[in-house]
Amino acid sequence: MPVDPQIQALLDKGTGVPATHTLPVDVARAQYEARISLMAPAAEIADVVEQTIDGPGGPLRIRIYTPYGAGPFPLHVFFHGSGFVLCSLDTHDGMCRNLCAGVECVVASVDYRLAPEHKFP
Repeated sequence: MPVDPQIQALLDKGTGVPATHTLPVDVARAQYEARISLMAPAAEIADVVEQTIDGPGGPLRIRIYTPYGAGPFPLHVFFHGSGFVLCSLDTHDGMCRNLCAGVECVVASVDYRLAPEHKFP
């Protein structure tokens, strides 16, 4: 089965890029952030509010996305992926906006301290 040309173009952009797990953390983070431009454009939503909440290891940022409409809306609590080493609220902002608009739910995206700078627990 042939690959859609748009998908093939996206795959071609990743050809020759070193595997993330083989890179030093700072280089892997920069490589991931450079790939954000390849993601789908962020959807328009009604509101975005950023707050800081107290956590056991210090303050944490939380970003709350609200869709258009009267509500009430269901809540989706979102924790970005990438092995607890990469990414942030900013790297997944577009994804959270698209989730908020597409599912018509409030999205609460929680930032967390990253390894290796912050050990678990």
